[in-house]
Amino acid sequence: MSAAHKKHFDLGDVVRQDLTTEPEQPKGPPPPPGGIPDPMTLEQIAATPPDRRRQFNVGVPVELWLHRRTAIYREDHGLGATRQNIAALAVDEWLRSRGY
Repeated sequence: MSAAHKKHFDLGDVVRQDLTTEPEQPKGPPPPPGGIPDPMTLEQIAATPPDRRRQFNVGVPVELWLHRRTAIYREDHGLGATRQNIAALAVDEWLRSRGY
């Protein structure tokens, strides 16, 4: 916004908005130690040996039918992927989309 278009509003003691200063830019999350790892495909996740895995137990609402829906998806798409691998991929993609 150019200086000619900047305005200052004073709506009393309760509300004040100063548009003459630039708004503070939100800061992104700090990267984890070593940075965010490269994404993995479902095949790469499936090929990860047990000694390179860490347990990630979560309780999910029954109403979401996640167990049944992942089973149907696997069957419909001919995937040999386990629910655990699908969940790992989904959580990784969700975190990446948020900058983590």
